Amino acid sequence: MQDVPNHLAIIKTLADQESTPDWGKHFEDRLALEPYVTYYATGTWLAERFGASAANRTLIAIYVLLLPLSYACLVAAIAPTRHWAALFGFPMVYSDVYLLGFTNYMLSLPMILFAAALAVRLARRDAGGVHAAAALGTLAILTYFTHPFSLAVLVVMVVTLAPFHARRWRRLLWVAGALAPATTVLIAWLGSQGARGTMYLPFRFKLEYLGRTPVMVLENPDSAALLTAAGFGTFLVVIALVRAFRLRASDKGETIRILKLGQRSILPSFAVFTAAYFLAPYGIGSTIWFDLRLATIVWLIAFLAVGHHLTASPIAKIVAVGLCLVSLVGAARMHRAFSREIEPLFSVLAAMEPDRSLLPILWDSGSDAVEPFYVRRKVIPYFTPYAHFGSYYHVEKGGHSPWMTFHARVKWIPLGLKNPLYRRLFGIGDPFRPKRVLRLLPKYASHFDYVLIRGAPPGVLRQIDRVATRKAQTGTFTLYEVGVFPGTTNGG
Repeated sequence: MQDVPNHLAIIKTLADQESTPDWGKHFEDRLALEPYVTYYATGTWLAERFGASAANRTLIAIYVLLLPLSYACLVAAIAPTRHWAALFGFPMVYSDVYLLGFTNYMLSLPMILFAAALAVRLARRDAGGVHAAAALGTLAILTYFTHPFSLAVLVVMVVTLAPFHARRWRRLLWVAGALAPATTVLIAWLGSQGARGTMYLPFRFKLEYLGRTPVMVLENPDSAALLTAAGFGTFLVVIALVRAFRLRASDKGETIRILKLGQRSILPSFAVFTAAYFLAPYGIGSTIWFDLRLATIVWLIAFLAVGHHLTASPIAKIVAVGLCLVSLVGAARMHRAFSREIEPLFSVLAAMEPDRSLLPILWDSGSDAVEPFYVRRKVIPYFTPYAHFGSYYHVEKGGHSPWMTFHARVKWIPLGLKNPLYRRLFGIGDPFRPKRVLRLLPKYASHFDYVLIRGAPPGVLRQIDRVATRKAQTGTFTLYEVGVFPGTTNGG
C-alpha cells in the first residue's frame, strides 16, 4: 500500500506532539475541520492510545468490513429479493486504490454506498422520512470531510439512481434537501481550489485497467490466485448466459423482464459513471488518479445490474463465494510476500537513533510482491510500495524527512513541515527521481543526520561515501550517517 507509510508517519507525529520536546521546531499542527480530517483525526486519536500501526490497521479493518456490508445495503435497497448480488462487493475491497493506499478514499467508499442506499429508500417512501433525511445529510457531510471527491461521486450516484425508485417526484425534494448542505460546502471548496493543468491516459489503457480492476491485487506475487479468479468469473458468466438462453427458449418472457429491471433503474447510473471514467482526466495539477479511482464505482454499479443473474443457480452461488475467498487469500498472500521482502528495512532502522532528520533515496523501486501491470509496462510511473519507505523510520522512531507529508507545500495535509529547505528544494515527484536527489546530495547532505538508500549499485554507493559514513547494510537497504559540517546544524 504505497501511501500508507506517510499516513502512518503523519498520525504518529501528530500523536507524539505532547511527548516530543522540540516538536514545534519542526512541525505545525494543522488538524482542523477540513477535507480528509476523518482519517487523520480518528487515526491520531487511536495512535495516542494504541500506536500508529494499530490505529491504521483498525481503520483498514473497518473499511474491509464496511464495504461489503454497505454494498449489501445498497443491493437490498434497490432489489430486496436479489441479495446474493451483494457478494460481489467483497472482491472490490482489494482494488487498485487498496494497493495505492488511498486510505481517505477507501474509507469514504462505504459512506457512498450507505448514503446511496438511504437515498433510494427515502425516495421510495410514501410519506415522512425526517430521520432518514437527517441520516443522509449527516452521512453526506461526513463523506465530504473524508474525501471531497467522494461526495461528488455520491451526489452523481444518488441523482442517477433515486429518481427511478421514487414513488412520486416530490419525494426527490426530500433527497435533494438532505444533500443540499454538503453539496453547497463542496461547491464552495471546489471554488477555492486553484489547480491547473490536466493529464489524460489513452482510451485503450483505461479499457484494460477497468477490466483488471477486480483482480488487480491478485497479480502478485504469482498468478495462481489471478488465474483461479479469472476461471471462477468466466464460469459465472457462462452459467448466466446458458440460463438466459434456456429462459428465452422456454418462451416465458422472463429474460426480457429481468433485463428490463437493470436497464430501467441501474443502467443510467452505470452509463454516467462509465462515461465519466473514460472522459475524466488522470491528473489535475499535482493531484492524480481522478479517473482510475472511478473504476471501482463502475464495477459496483455493474454488479447491481447483473449480480443477480451471475448467482441465479446454486452452483453459481457456490462459485461466487469461492471468488470472494480467492480474493481474500490473494490479498493475504500479497501482504505476506511484501512483508518478507521489506523485512531487511527494519533491521536497518534498528541501527538509527530516534528523532533525527532523514533523506531517503529510492534508487530501485521494483517489487516482486506488488507490481501492477501499468508499472511493468511503464504507462504510469507513479507507483511502488517503496515510494515512501523512509517514513517507516518516522513510524518507528520519529524524526522528519522531506516527503513524510508527500510534500511540504501540500495544504490539505494536517501536519506541516517547517524546514524551508523541504519546501524549496524537494518536489512531490522526487521520490520517483532518485538521480535528481543524488545530484543534490553533495551540497545538502549536511542538512540531514541520515541518508537511507534502496537498491543502489556500487558506483552510486561510492558517490554517497564521499559525503557520509556507511553505517549499516541489510539486503537492498544501505544506511549512511552524515557528519556535522562546520557552520551547519543537522536537521536544517
